[in-house]
Amino acid sequence: MFPCGAAEVDQAVQSAQAAFQKWSKMSGSERARVMLEAARILRERRENIARLEVINNGKTVTETLCDVDAAWQCIEYYAGLAPTLSGKHIQLPGGTFAYTRREPLGVCVGILAWNYPIML
Repeated sequence: MFPCGAAEVDQAVQSAQAAFQKWSKMSGSERARVMLEAARILRERRENIARLEVINNGKTVTETLCDVDAAWQCIEYYAGLAPTLSGKHIQLPGGTFAYTRREPLGVCVGILAWNYPIML
């Protein structure tokens, strides 16, 4: 696999920040289309991805095939939710109201288990 140091981490953060600029301006429906395309690619490349995962973490091919399937199914699930995310209207005393908005806040880092990276 590939060694990762400070330069690679910086590059990953810069890429994520650049992607965030586009992602944060997309509607839920647009985000869902991107996610569904990612799920489709995982399904199409299932066998190759599973073989890489065997090399990466030592699982059996059968187990990594299940991992890839779980990954694309998870992405499809959240793609279905993306267009439905909305804020709330809250009635306040005196005829006033408040509302909430769900909006992207920024890039975050995920530290994940070495033996299940496909589910990130």
